[in-house]
Amino acid sequence: QLMNMNIGHGHPKVIEAIKKQAEELAFIYPGCATKPRGEAAEKLSKIAPGNLKKVFFTNGGTDAIENAMKMARLVTGRQKVMTRYKAYHGATFAAMSAGGDPRRLANEPSPLYRHCTPAEGDKALVDLIEEQIEMEGPNDIAAILLEGYSGSSGIIAPSTKEYWTGIRALCDKYGIKLIVDEVM
Repeated sequence: QLMNMNIGHGHPKVIEAIKKQAEELAFIYPGCATKPRGEAAEKLSKIAPGNLKKVFFTNGGTDAIENAMKMARLVTGRQKVMTRYKAYHGATFAAMSAGGDPRRLANEPSPLYRHCTPAEGDKALVDLIEEQIEMEGPNDIAAILLEGYSGSSGIIAPSTKEYWTGIRALCDKYGIKLIVDEVM
């Protein structure tokens, strides 16, 4: 909810949409189907990669992360969820535990991209993640939870498509689900 005003505060189209929805149905709990949710799910299925057949709506980002972790564990039968060091995935217990709260490390510089090209840095990150997979035991890892762009915990952003291609290949190689936490 930190980044929900990117079209401007008090935008007339947003205000009108809120009024229209309030006139139709002011509140319903997340488990119910509604016409706007159905329309949003249909749009998402058209633009998402692969053959998306289901969309799970939540109340916010941390709630989405908590549910994605539970789903990955359920589907794979594995318990561990890996994240990158200094990642931020939310403030609830599991989301905070997954990435750790980096605010205590505010003065620590990140050595991940020092003295290398962006491509070399991205390859080093993929190699580090594979090393961590091997140390944790790939048969125990349900998912890898990564931010597309880490803004609130130190501005860490892979700069080449080879990073995500490499991460996808690791997940496929070890049968691990990939959860991308993208808010920024």
